[in-house]
Amino acid sequence: MLNFNAHLGFQFTELPFLQRFAAASQVGFKAVEFPSPYAYDASVLGDLLQEHKLKLVQFAAPAGETKGLAAVPGKKTSFAMA
Repeated sequence: MLNFNAHLGFQFTELPFLQRFAAASQVGFKAVEFPSPYAYDASVLGDLLQEHKLKLVQFAAPAGETKGLAAVPGKKTSFAMA
């Protein structure tokens, strides 16, 4: 059986981001992913995941100029600042 997760960057976009967790749970998703969570405190996101019984399967690292800054040798400081 396939298990799909909700991508909160692309789904439920009629709602503010933090309300999308509830929407995903309400339609039966058990897991979510989203891009660029850095505008939100990690504890807020964790609380939403716990409240709605969702697992986080993925979020995006800062992309930088080359869409892969985290893996570029010598760019540790730039990655941390993104």
